[in-house]
Amino acid sequence: INNHSEVSLRHVLAGHRKPVSFVSWSPDDHKLLTCGIEEVVRCWDIESGNCLQIYEKSGLGLVSCGWFPGGTKLFTGVNDKSICVWDLDGTE
Repeated sequence: INNHSEVSLRHVLAGHRKPVSFVSWSPDDHKLLTCGIEEVVRCWDIESGNCLQIYEKSGLGLVSCGWFPGGTKLFTGVNDKSICVWDLDGTE
């Protein structure tokens, strides 16, 4: 994550074991979702760089992620063409 006023590295978001293919900023710009071909979405705190929550849908292959307006829920797109809706605490 880079600081807007200068080009410098602020955090390395480590945790995914496979490449990340999708990133989504929260509506309030305080959190970031990342997902890829491993079947998890990670929610990151922008200020600290810490992973706040992991959302997992085993066996289905997550292909995208995003936020509902207001940032109180998120969604994940799945390979079987379904969409899962999650509370921020990880409840599906």
